[in-house]
Amino acid sequence: MSLNTISYLIHEIKTPLTGIIGITEVALEEEDASKNKSYLMDILNCAQRISEIVGGLRSYSRITKKEEQSLVDIHKVLEDSLEMVRLGIKVTSVEVIKRFQPVEKIEANMGEIQQVFTNLITNAFQAMNGKEGRLILSTRSLKDSIEIKVSDNGIGIPQKHLNKIFDPFFTTKNPCEGMGLGLNIVYRIITKYMGTIDAESKEGIGTTFTIKFPTKGDGNGKESIGRR
Repeated sequence: MSLNTISYLIHEIKTPLTGIIGITEVALEEEDASKNKSYLMDILNCAQRISEIVGGLRSYSRITKKEEQSLVDIHKVLEDSLEMVRLGIKVTSVEVIKRFQPVEKIEANMGEIQQVFTNLITNAFQAMNGKEGRLILSTRSLKDSIEIKVSDNGIGIPQKHLNKIFDPFFTTKNPCEGMGLGLNIVYRIITKYMGTIDAESKEGIGTTFTIKFPTKGDGNGKESIGRR
């Protein structure tokens, strides 16, 4: 980890930590007990922010390790990821359209692939916040790969940011919403399996992420990825 990254992380953790200390000091001096709940909520928010930073870093560092692989059903992963996001965000106004075609299974770590689509679907739901959303999940089999698209009709990504969105710590969210590791983690997992991810977006219209995983039959009806 570079010195710049370490410095950034120190700043990211120090900010909410300073908030916890400051709010606690104010609360200790407060004579009106009715205000304590508000102070405690602020402290909780700061603590959760630190927890998110640590959790993101664990995911960021864990990807390079060898983990158990198996044949992964992409459709099941998409269904499970969608359900997890719906339970977490509790958004009901999003229409979900599934355009699934028969595709090969891929050899990968189930948890990592689920992390990819949980991140992408979460981003899509957040981008559609406050409007009648439409999420489209589609799959198809190509000559030597499978293709998955995650599309939304959300706020879109500014053109000037499109070439930076997979960079570590790049984010257009405010500091309380994210630290810019989500899409970098997605990118690292996909490229670990020799896959590709591309983004197309227009402000006010929406965003589409296109993921491709290479497939190669082994002669026994199984497909493996990460080898050409």
